[in-house]
Amino acid sequence: MHIVALVGRWRGWFGVVAVVGAAVSGCGGHRVEIAVDKPDAAGTAVIDIRVSGLAAGQQVSVAAEESDASGVRWSSAASYVADGQGRLDLARDAATAGSYTGVHPMGLLATLTPDRPQGAPPGDRVEVRLSVRSGSRTIAQQVIHRQNRARGVVERRLTLAADGIAGSYYAPPAATTRRPAVLVLGGSEGGAVASGLVARALASAGYPALAVAYFGQPGLPARLSGIPLEYFGRALQVLRRQPGVDARRVAVMGASRGSEAAQLLGAYYRDLVHGVLALAPADAAVCDLPDCTGAAWTWHGRPLPYTRQLNQPAPTDEPAALLPYDRLPIPLLLACGEVDRIWNSCRYARAALAHHTRAFPHTGDTLLAYPHAGHGIGLPMPGTALPARDLDGDSPTANEDACEQLWPRLLTYLDNLAT
Repeated sequence: MHIVALVGRWRGWFGVVAVVGAAVSGCGGHRVEIAVDKPDAAGTAVIDIRVSGLAAGQQVSVAAEESDASGVRWSSAASYVADGQGRLDLARDAATAGSYTGVHPMGLLATLTPDRPQGAPPGDRVEVRLSVRSGSRTIAQQVIHRQNRARGVVERRLTLAADGIAGSYYAPPAATTRRPAVLVLGGSEGGAVASGLVARALASAGYPALAVAYFGQPGLPARLSGIPLEYFGRALQVLRRQPGVDARRVAVMGASRGSEAAQLLGAYYRDLVHGVLALAPADAAVCDLPDCTGAAWTWHGRPLPYTRQLNQPAPTDEPAALLPYDRLPIPLLLACGEVDRIWNSCRYARAALAHHTRAFPHTGDTLLAYPHAGHGIGLPMPGTALPARDLDGDSPTANEDACEQLWPRLLTYLDNLAT
């Protein structure tokens, strides 16, 4: 069995400042302009890109480009046809070819692709260069920005030596009231880079968030094998002690393999966990990686039951590998993509919902299944692209479509956590 890591190389998570674009003369002397709504937008904001001053029915391409912190260039481009008034609106007009096709306001940003295999995660503030081209001529240009870390959000690195855990804590701007907080767990990549992007976005939306690495880093297990749940318990205690955190409303968000740990924490740390968000989840504890010869998780030094059967919500090799839903008296939010090519997360999610509803019929669970999305919703922020995204979901923008719906539901879930 081989389970692919959720995040390897990076594609963009980009944002925009609303401006009227720099313009040059187009066909017939028209003044071509690019305009973007939502000035100085948050990184999770859905934006609208418009072009005016084209000739009626003119065929053009619109391109986006940026450079990440490591200097790698990312780019996307798609072709469009102007309407009878010489205008384009990417929220209305379909791309006919290029990085994506069809109608999507965030299509260009969601399909940015690095020129080289290696790239860095998107920075706190990203500059994106938009251009409109007619044939070989560039007829309009504009530089826009997006704030991936809101003003006032502070990051603090945590270390094993000083804190007993490795990761990053993101504190939102100081508020007058304590806020729900989130422990964020990535999947089979093991580090805190992917989960750190989620934590940064959560803090930018006003929720204190702690992203932890749990294997593959100095001082941590080398692989996803024998990970003590007590390690995450320490992380929960660290998170609860942070200024501005409402210790009565702490949730765990886990993606892919991290969803197993998130649900286990809800069962084994019932006094500390008040909500579980499981993205592209499983309903059973799967074997370790990459060998599939032992347990991925331990409790008090003992391996927890595990299955070697992938995509089997009711494992027959070890029925006890089913996650302990009868010990989870808190609301679950489960989200999956029906075109998940890593594992059948919607099959798992529906089984998890059935198990939990039987045990606790009145907790108010939520299952969000997106018919065209895939495993990429494990990074749930709008505007986030994944490596090889065209291989996950029905189209290059399928995960983006889902995340635009999913992200506000996640925030509402956090707001509604009971005290």
